[in-house]
Amino acid sequence: MNRPWGNPDGELYQPVGTHRGGFQPLGSLDFHHTIHVRQLRATIDVHIHYSLQPGDGGTRVTRWLVLDIAMPAVLRPVRPLITASFDKENVRTLAALKQYAETRSQVR
Repeated sequence: MNRPWGNPDGELYQPVGTHRGGFQPLGSLDFHHTIHVRQLRATIDVHIHYSLQPGDGGTRVTRWLVLDIAMPAVLRPVRPLITASFDKENVRTLAALKQYAETRSQVR
């Protein structure tokens, strides 16, 4: 799949690599994305899982992220910059999911 994805500011970016995802009817969502970063001669294999379960008067969201970063040893000191960008995206995604869920619950 090669299509533009949006961010909250309305900007679009074009993901590069392989994208797969799937929804499981019992409340989980999985993504697999392979990113090729030419500048770093790196390949980042990303696995993200969201589990949504009823709990404590709301919805409990469990998320896990597995990153497999393959890059030349000499460039490994920049690895924390890569993981920091995923941490930032995690905060943004969970905030958007929370806002969506709260908006949808008020509509009912």
